[in-house]
Amino acid sequence: MSKTYFIDSENVGDNWIALLDKASADDTILVYYTMKSPHMNYRNLILLKQSDKEVTFIECNYGNNALDFQLCTDLGYRVHDIGDGEFIIVSNDTGYDAVVRFWRKRGVSVKRIKGNACSSVDTYEEPLDEEETVSPEAKAAAPEVITPEAAPAPVAAPATGPTVAVTVTEETAPSLAATVTEAPAEDTPSEDTTQTASLEEAQEILYCIGLDNLVDLHDALKKTFGEASGKTFYTEFKTKSSYKSFISKHKKLSRDEKQKLYTGIVFKQNHTDMPKGLPEFLVKSWKAKPNLNSLRSALLGKYSKGQAREYYDLIKAHIKILNNIK
Repeated sequence: MSKTYFIDSENVGDNWIALLDKASADDTILVYYTMKSPHMNYRNLILLKQSDKEVTFIECNYGNNALDFQLCTDLGYRVHDIGDGEFIIVSNDTGYDAVVRFWRKRGVSVKRIKGNACSSVDTYEEPLDEEETVSPEAKAAAPEVITPEAAPAPVAAPATGPTVAVTVTEETAPSLAATVTEAPAEDTPSEDTTQTASLEEAQEILYCIGLDNLVDLHDALKKTFGEASGKTFYTEFKTKSSYKSFISKHKKLSRDEKQKLYTGIVFKQNHTDMPKGLPEFLVKSWKAKPNLNSLRSALLGKYSKGQAREYYDLIKAHIKILNNIK
């Protein structure tokens, strides 16, 4: 899961420089500053210049608690825009803990760490009161509450339609056997036909991502087919050895071909035509500047406003997965 760091530079100065060694390539570092922020020392300036990590500096209006309010506003915007992920406020100011509690109650992974804890961000977290912790039910409900656009609705099991039970045996994998437990409604597509189509596409995603990157595979299946179907596919792919054979026997595709195939499936699941050259454009734009705001700007520069918004909404949850395909 990628992390986004929100640095309160007025409060922690340049202690956040330690993140340059600790943060992963997919993480985002945002430094909020004002005219009153402490100046960086030369040693840290050199470390920043030599680092391959991209750091975004955001100038804030100065005033009493002004930076804090602007940081929190941007945090809320990015929680909705990015969806799933981990959001970390770097500040010694306990006033942010109210914001942390607000989002945690809604199932979003938000925490605060002190400036001197940046060197141990994987393990350190400011404690909250026990009664403020999030229930498992809240976490499970988070995607619908915070960012309904983050994950496409499941195609295989619509909420108002019949229930689909998927079972697999070692001998028949990777062909899942889909059985309908209730007759489909009149004048609607057969549910087992829809499930079979989704299975074929899920297997193509398996080939594109492989079994070496289970995190991306799980996210891709969940985001493409919905929580329930995605989890079913992921469990079967991960546990059945026959899927390794499926990957090895698949027609060999280049990285570009895999990215095109993956993007096409995402668009197909959302009943949208994918424009020619879009996968290549997305990957190129993301590599140039790997953040969602830049990706949206790139799409707006190439397509009409309506098209750009539609394509962005479809791909924003998949762009990092798409970029990681080998």
